[in-house]
Amino acid sequence: MRAHRLVAILFTFLIFSTSCQKDIKKQIIGTWEIVGSRIENLDKYLDQFKDKYQASDEEIQREESRVQSLPEAYYPDGITMSFKEGGVYDLGGITGKWTYDKDKNQITVSLTTLDKSNFIVKKVTRNKLILVYPFKMSGVDLNFELTLQRVKEE
Repeated sequence: MRAHRLVAILFTFLIFSTSCQKDIKKQIIGTWEIVGSRIENLDKYLDQFKDKYQASDEEIQREESRVQSLPEAYYPDGITMSFKEGGVYDLGGITGKWTYDKDKNQITVSLTTLDKSNFIVKKVTRNKLILVYPFKMSGVDLNFELTLQRVKEE
């Protein structure tokens, strides 16, 4: 009797985890507006910058401002990302293709004007999507974190 219960629990877990993985792709489909961005590991990078260049406080502040502006330069607030069925992608009017790799929990985007970009899906809910764009600078993983909000369909 115990073995049957254990098998039933494991079977239920497998079905649930498989269906959740499929649901992530379904949850991503839609139009999302970028509502914020930030840099991960900025302090680590600035410490390295200070040591490497013997930078003054003023130079560190300038570098911090420059690096903090990078995500906004590439992915400005207010721009929309659309992930459509059939792998069609749109970034503020620039079209391309997208795929989702459930094993890596990663979206790969290929735009007609750029090379491929990979985004790790940090969180996805009905109305919120957080993507991490892996980015290295001077050997430090800085990573852009983009916060998106689902655009209401009319």
